[in-house]
Amino acid sequence: MSDRLEEEFGGWELFDALWSKLRSELPGNGETRDKTGTTDKLLEQLLEKEWDTPWVRDSMKLSQDVKSQEKANAARAKGNSYFHPKVKRYIEAVKHYNECLCYSEPASEARALAYANRSAVCYDLHRYEECLENIRLARAANYPERLADKLVKRELAAKQALADQATAAEAGNVTKPAQRRSLALTYKANGKVPQVADCLELAESKQFGRHVITNRDLKAGDIVAHEKPTHTLLVDIYRHVRCDYCLKDRMYTLMPCEGCTVAMYCSEECRKQAQLTYHRYECPILRDMWRIFTKIPVMAMRTVTMAITFFDHNVDEMLLHLGTLDEATVNPLAMDWTVAKRRDIYDTVHALATNDHVRDCK
Repeated sequence: MSDRLEEEFGGWELFDALWSKLRSELPGNGETRDKTGTTDKLLEQLLEKEWDTPWVRDSMKLSQDVKSQEKANAARAKGNSYFHPKVKRYIEAVKHYNECLCYSEPASEARALAYANRSAVCYDLHRYEECLENIRLARAANYPERLADKLVKRELAAKQALADQATAAEAGNVTKPAQRRSLALTYKANGKVPQVADCLELAESKQFGRHVITNRDLKAGDIVAHEKPTHTLLVDIYRHVRCDYCLKDRMYTLMPCEGCTVAMYCSEECRKQAQLTYHRYECPILRDMWRIFTKIPVMAMRTVTMAITFFDHNVDEMLLHLGTLDEATVNPLAMDWTVAKRRDIYDTVHALATNDHVRDCK
């Protein structure tokens, strides 16, 4: 199975050609960046003009991302070939069943059968709780009545297996899985910035620019920061393995986005939260973005879509706020994060160093 969505064409070749076409009209052939912003404005005008030309649109081969019964059935058939008793490549089988779910229409037979197939894999792998969850999902997707007996038998067998496991656990015959160690700060947390230790400070120098220093000696292995990211991006190769929103590995119980054929979620809540934030903007173009580009431009898109959510989806208000923001005054280690608003938190992202002075115009 090819997990990557990127095609051989890629977007970089197109923009290399576009840059070659534009640079002749830029001051100094685009080799230098002027401080007045004139070059950037001219480049923006030229790009807007070129973007509407047929050669750009034809090169990108943009298309609407839609569900497809044909592709769903093909993916499920591939999954069945991996699930065959003589093959038993269960992980590959589940990935293809998940691909089928992504292409399937809501309440379609293809979707119901994919959930049922996934329940069979879970049963063979002794993942009985996930087996039962897939049976529930299959029924919710209008699993065909003619095959209902299969689910009933598998459901009863999974419940019996769980009961047997519970009995064995009570008798002490089951080894409990090791608990994952949770990360904790090695030193006292900063009172206003609880995600970092109170030994960290923000400094600035001509040699290093803005940087973080410590006011005490640290040992290898010390944990001085444990911070939740403002936004994340699931790389395309894991789209059939992890939740697009929380990133948890839930490949045996993922459910698809109802709008696109890319994103999958581990729960209705994650699907809802993604739609309320970034995915409402990305859904129609996500497959094309991955197909044409690589993860860096897609992450740039996610940065923008999440920025909009930090301002309650009010783009005009966001532009007004950022247009008047004095980035030199933004100090994430001096801000009180316990009472900070979402837009205050975004300011710390917006004011990150861009290293613009070391990048060429291209």
